[in-house]
Amino acid sequence: MMKETESITTYEVLINQKKFTVNTKNLTGNAIKGFVNSPDDYSVVCQSKSKDYYIGNEQMVDISQPDRNTFFTFNPATVEG
Repeated sequence: MMKETESITTYEVLINQKKFTVNTKNLTGNAIKGFVNSPDDYSVVCQSKSKDYYIGNEQMVDISQPDRNTFFTFNPATVEG
């Protein structure tokens, strides 16, 4: 049982332009895809002000860090290379 003085820290993330509130600071690529029901074979990208970078399925992202809370999922087969 939680004491009245204890509080749960929450974090806001934006995934495919939808806002979610989570109570953990670490998310994997698979967890991010799960919020928006993206298929397993989709890719996850963290969009930051300096650059965008891919997040692996099992890779942890610390969303409490600055500029690490906006994500997009997409079908990699639709990206021209």
